[in-house]
Amino acid sequence: MKYYLILTLALALSFAAHSKAEDTPDQWRTLDLDKTILLELETGPVIIELNPQFAPKHVEQISKLVTAGEYDGQSFYRVIDNFVAQGGMNVETTTKLPLLKLESDHQLTASDHFSMVSNKDMFVENTAFLNGFAIGFETKSRMSWLLHCPGIVGLSRQNEPDTGSSDFYITIGQAPRYLDRIMTVFGRVVFGMEHVQKLNRTESIEGDTLDRSIHSKIIKMQMMSDVPKAKRILIEVERTDTEQFEKKLIARMTREHPFFYIKPPQVLDVCQVPVNSRLVTSH
Repeated sequence: MKYYLILTLALALSFAAHSKAEDTPDQWRTLDLDKTILLELETGPVIIELNPQFAPKHVEQISKLVTAGEYDGQSFYRVIDNFVAQGGMNVETTTKLPLLKLESDHQLTASDHFSMVSNKDMFVENTAFLNGFAIGFETKSRMSWLLHCPGIVGLSRQNEPDTGSSDFYITIGQAPRYLDRIMTVFGRVVFGMEHVQKLNRTESIEGDTLDRSIHSKIIKMQMMSDVPKAKRILIEVERTDTEQFEKKLIARMTREHPFFYIKPPQVLDVCQVPVNSRLVTSH
């Protein structure tokens, strides 16, 4: 009980700092409890929003493993500064679990109300936001995929494309966009990145010897819908399909604030646009 009292206070203070956008009734959406994971670390709680629209099979398998408690007591065994924190059961080389086929591309439809960000991206023809997630897409084919911005959650694998099963990674550094479309992104951290950033590093650069004695533990992972009602952490995230968000994109591109006495070029990196989140105080 003491842990959750401290947790509630910490969440309230943190969200007060996170939620700075103008508050209007249609600006926020509440996360679906069945598509939200509470990851409890020794450093603090982390909340992950899943994306079954782009990765339905991955979300299904990860959700089943979370519900079964398979990640409880496991660890983040590969944490590379300015790259990713990788954790889970480390069973990619076994046949314990079904291997998942890469899920990357999603055909945009008329019902996909995205907010355009840029057509000058280094890696893809266009970038945009769709339901809070950064995406890239092609104009002609309307094919889209999720981007490796900081805080995304993807499935780790071996060299072959369809060899992931359970272990996952969270991007903790600059956006490794060279991984776009060759890895399956199935979620994103909407709260608690500061707790992920505090995980013990196991490597300073790729190829260093792993020090397993300093692995950071996963205390517990639960679907938020399985967390007792009194202990749930309810989150609202900024909608990215509103007029307010469009204005936010323009403001970040034009930089009209007096601080910018020399104006930067009017280009916008989709991974540099924060999507705000806030705590819902009443259950």
